[in-house]
Amino acid sequence: MANKRFWTAFFFLLVALTASAAGEHQLQLAKDAMNRGDFRFALGQFRDLSMDSYVSPRIAREASYFVGFCCVKMSDPWGAIEALERFLGRYQSSSSDFLIPDALYVLGRTYENVNRIDDARRVYRRCRDRFAGSEFASKSEDRLRLIGGGDGGHYPPPPPPPPGPGYHGVSPEIADMIRLAKMDPNSYSADQMLLKAASRARNGQDFVAISRATSNQYTQWQIISTAMQSRVFARMIPFDVVDLARTTSNSYYRNQLLLAYAKNVAQTAEDFSIITEAATDSYTKSQILAIAREKVGNGGHHPNYAMEPGRQYADQGPDAAPAAKATPVEKASPSDPFSAGFDMDQEKVRRVNWFIKAVQSKKEIEATAKQLQKEDMGLDIVRQALKSADQMKKFDSMHQR
Repeated sequence: MANKRFWTAFFFLLVALTASAAGEHQLQLAKDAMNRGDFRFALGQFRDLSMDSYVSPRIAREASYFVGFCCVKMSDPWGAIEALERFLGRYQSSSSDFLIPDALYVLGRTYENVNRIDDARRVYRRCRDRFAGSEFASKSEDRLRLIGGGDGGHYPPPPPPPPGPGYHGVSPEIADMIRLAKMDPNSYSADQMLLKAASRARNGQDFVAISRATSNQYTQWQIISTAMQSRVFARMIPFDVVDLARTTSNSYYRNQLLLAYAKNVAQTAEDFSIITEAATDSYTKSQILAIAREKVGNGGHHPNYAMEPGRQYADQGPDAAPAAKATPVEKASPSDPFSAGFDMDQEKVRRVNWFIKAVQSKKEIEATAKQLQKEDMGLDIVRQALKSADQMKKFDSMHQR
């Protein structure tokens, strides 16, 4: 009898060890695929592991997190939100904090991509307050500084400059076009009206008002790009540029605007001081200050952001003096899909978002469906929306007989 119990226990131990070894191997295969950019294959592997009751709790936990990671890399914010919310619901009350701050921060970034800014603030605050001193608490604080709401509020607007040459309010024509866009129930045609308004903007405040009138990040980037390429840009005062930068929560768009103004327009120490204050990361500040040094000399730097002697800044050429310390550049983090400057494909997100809204509102379904591309069909949310649209079409057809 004792011998039988021994062999039974030995058998179950062998099965457990075999399953654990197989799980480790599959996890490594998924990570290898992820590291070479094959996120679709990795996603399938991670999903299987996260639901496998035979693998160790650590493997299941790690795989569950990386489902969301892969969705981010595939520009699927909806799948990422579902996976990360499920991960946090399952693990955030456990005794271990493994990957919890990572998930809170990445969930916040993903919320931003679908314009759920209040939800983003909520998880950023939770990460900052619960995991103070960690890498992701610091990153969450940076995002709160960017989108506002770190202490429950928003950034105060910069003090307005006195009226004078180069400063104007919103042009009457632009104000009328913005009102028309806001009256349009269709977000796509509303954004097209705003883009037309951007092509007619006459001053910086026009661009600010136009960008504030849309919540679509891709449309905001088109408006900002139009501003940077227009003749108006050379006449814009730094306060207007800062206002325009703050209309978007996308740090890449914001930084490109500030750097373009620093390179092409800013002339005085005061100009550089204002736009440097608006930059939310040290790397962009260092780039702006390097431009300031070339244009106005070391005496023109803002006292809080003085150039460090001997440091090589990002835009110095190969003939610059050897640097004592390299400019800090964010490295890719193994658990942060947004590290090293990555962001989702905003064009893809825009296409899918417009189609989902069209299905929900039962308007412009065919027009927005035609904009979808082959890669969009792989998203669960698109397949669900297509199924819903097909069911609505059949229902309408049946009731029209």
